[in-house]
Amino acid sequence: MQTPELFLIRYRQLHDCVRNQNAESMLLLSQALRQLIVDGSRLVDIVNREHRVPIKFTVGLSTEERAAEMSALGLPEPMLHFLGMFPPKEARKELKIDQFLKFPVAKFEAQHFSVLTLVKTCANRFGGVHAGDSATDSVEESQVRRFGDVLSRMGMLHTFASLVLIAGVTLEALKPLAEKEIKGSGFNV
Repeated sequence: MQTPELFLIRYRQLHDCVRNQNAESMLLLSQALRQLIVDGSRLVDIVNREHRVPIKFTVGLSTEERAAEMSALGLPEPMLHFLGMFPPKEARKELKIDQFLKFPVAKFEAQHFSVLTLVKTCANRFGGVHAGDSATDSVEESQVRRFGDVLSRMGMLHTFASLVLIAGVTLEALKPLAEKEIKGSGFNV
């Protein structure tokens, strides 16, 4: 399979996973995100060498910025927080891929988790690509696992639920590249 075709398949999988949001699609979601934007030879970089489309990830406030805002307003900081829909009047900013990967999108107790941490942990520890034994978790992976357990008790799909926002932002960021690749390849997404 050619890399551009794999890129388009993974892009379509992101779209389908965000729409379906069941256990099977959440496992696939972490795998697709990892291949598209995280792995050393990211699919987005390989495909974009030909097209040179500016890739920008549009985000609102990070969980760290939200916590600072709440503190400044004298509001208590929640123990658990992950970004969902952006409030309509919230300022937006555009990030390059490496900035987006470092962007904190979830908070549990005092720990903020970046896009990269959540994608890699879901893919490499929770079964998206590999299943890791909790006894061998790093401190950060253990915190992410506890965060996921709390989400599960709330009726959500473990830590994978936090990947839906990441996937939505990624879909929008990669859309111009996917459209160019579709036109050039004849591949139907």
